Amino acid sequence: MKKKKFITSVLIYSILVCLLLTLLASCASDTKTPSANGVENSADTAINGGYIQPESTTDNLNDDLGSFDFGGAQFNILTRTADFINSAVDYEEMTGDVLNDAIYERNRRIEERFNIKFNNITTYDATKAQNSLKAGDNAYDIIMTRNPDAFNIFAQQGLISGLSTLTYINLDKPYWDKKLTDELSVANKKFFAVGSFNLTAYDFVHVLMFNKKLISDYGMPNPYDMVKNGTWTYDAYAKMAKDATRSLSGGEKMTADDAYGYLSAPKQVLPDFWISAGLKSIDKDANDIPYSTMGAENFMNIFQKIFAITWDNNSWFVNTSGDNIPAAHLTMFQNNQGLFMDCTFFYLKSLRSMESDFGILPYPKYDEQQSQYYSRMEGCELFFAPVTASQETLDRSSVILEALSSESAKTVIPVYYDLALKTKFTRDNESAEILDTLFANRVFDLGDTIWCDKVRDPIFATMFQKNNRDLVSKLDSLDKTVSDLIDKTVAAFEKLN
Repeated sequence: MKKKKFITSVLIYSILVCLLLTLLASCASDTKTPSANGVENSADTAINGGYIQPESTTDNLNDDLGSFDFGGAQFNILTRTADFINSAVDYEEMTGDVLNDAIYERNRRIEERFNIKFNNITTYDATKAQNSLKAGDNAYDIIMTRNPDAFNIFAQQGLISGLSTLTYINLDKPYWDKKLTDELSVANKKFFAVGSFNLTAYDFVHVLMFNKKLISDYGMPNPYDMVKNGTWTYDAYAKMAKDATRSLSGGEKMTADDAYGYLSAPKQVLPDFWISAGLKSIDKDANDIPYSTMGAENFMNIFQKIFAITWDNNSWFVNTSGDNIPAAHLTMFQNNQGLFMDCTFFYLKSLRSMESDFGILPYPKYDEQQSQYYSRMEGCELFFAPVTASQETLDRSSVILEALSSESAKTVIPVYYDLALKTKFTRDNESAEILDTLFANRVFDLGDTIWCDKVRDPIFATMFQKNNRDLVSKLDSLDKTVSDLIDKTVAAFEKLN
């Protein structure tokens, strides 16, 4: 490892940090204005139709930790291995990949600074992990887990230490996302936080890809202009999607050989659009207690509207895929068979060889009165420290987590955000600018994330796939399911320290 290389990398990346800081700072405002769909929206993005224009900032990314020497201790962190997110927290060597190498260099700096040794354990198994914690064998300092597992397994069984026990984590620092951390609290108790070292919080953000060649071929308006002037709405989207749907094969029935306005897996469609309209299936009240919104009039209206702009105009490519981002859709999009395609940031690299130019959009607002765009965050890995850890161990873990987030904001996120996404995978400056808006307005919906296997997938994914719009008939069973889930979660959080 050459220190000159580190210094050069930091200097290059620091030029790009101001863009990231704008993203983080924009999440802080709690001022709200009403929208025509009955949803309150943050007023900080209520200008320019909800489009955020990047600005410079002077927020401090230093961790202010001071000096610690942990005597060569091993820092054991359990992570998943997955092919749809950047789940690794460490790499054993430089690989030549710009993102992997930035993570490698970050960790070597932290190791040298605090005299520790990272041990990234990738054999994640929820059952084995909980058995290990119950046995108190201290095999892991930190566990990075699926957000459903974090809430429904580890929190439910009282195996998690609260953020208050992690003494040296400073959630007021800009490298911790205050908005997302608040959304993950229950009954005003915080056990999970989202920091800059957690790349999965970026990987899982849903966007709407569009084919620029088809926009030109069909003489359609520039969607970037609509995003910036606030006219990128459900109705504007629906017209374009309908106009792009056409038979290429000449058959009477539309097939996978034809062209569509919208490509998406069934389970993604409803939450993509209801979140973009400023709604959640499960929200939280003034006491930070989750509650179902699915029987509310505005939710019911938007639920029906989503079917109208997808099924009724035949623009959605009907499919039964259970994948997050189906490979067949990526192929169709690259073959100019889809005007719009649902995608997460992680999968942008799958389009690198696409011949036609493409761009990135937020999902549309419900109407022009809605003050901002919202980005659906399908989930992310969540970290926690074991409840059995000693305070000395928790102190050490908190120092390392704080340093990881600070260092990531300085060097890793600029690589991910600016070099990888804005340069390598996107093809125009306008897409790059849109990223600021997308990341700044990330939203967690508990019914779409921690309870995806109880609410989204068995109910909404199935309903959309079968074009079943009778939500009223589902409400009784949904309300009971959600009520039970909420009661168990609230009880679990109240018992945890």
